[in-house]
Amino acid sequence: EFPASGKLWMKRFKLARRRKLYGEAREVMKCALKHNPLNAMLWQAWADLERALGRVEVARNLYRKGLEANPRLPSLYNSWGGMERSLGRVDTARSLLEQGLSHEPNSVRLLLSCGVLEDVDGNPELARQFLRRTRTDSQGDLQRGTFSGVEDAVACGGQFDQGRIGQQLGHSPRDFSADTCASPPAPPAPR
Repeated sequence: EFPASGKLWMKRFKLARRRKLYGEAREVMKCALKHNPLNAMLWQAWADLERALGRVEVARNLYRKGLEANPRLPSLYNSWGGMERSLGRVDTARSLLEQGLSHEPNSVRLLLSCGVLEDVDGNPELARQFLRRTRTDSQGDLQRGTFSGVEDAVACGGQFDQGRIGQQLGHSPRDFSADTCASPPAPPAPR
């Protein structure tokens, strides 16, 4: 049944967003959340749209509602923290990522984001501590490849390849202000 299906609502939302029909995308989300108020992924998708459009306060309110719906969703903390970091609010970003880790302490996404945030903020040893914690996770090759690239970047003086590493972490290059390392780590070998 359509009203109960978060996936179908998300498809309609993404279609409207891709076509840059932002008013329609908002209407889709209003309707979707009327039927699925506890679907935190829907709240996050709408917040991410508002963030991309520069409507920061609206995005914050939507992220809050998403966390009320599901305080254990790591991607919400990651996305909201990335927005705050891009606005120069490092302490707020750090607090959000730490809150996420309090609910999901083994979230590779949050651990990597914390590592990058600390590295960019000039705390390479703390960054290494977060990054080392990802090694014990069971998520396999993507996690190991991401870790090695970030660890190499931390080793080259706290500057990382914003495009490759940032994208793997779910950040856009504008989320961070570090310069690219002079000799960025090589991408993982294809399988």
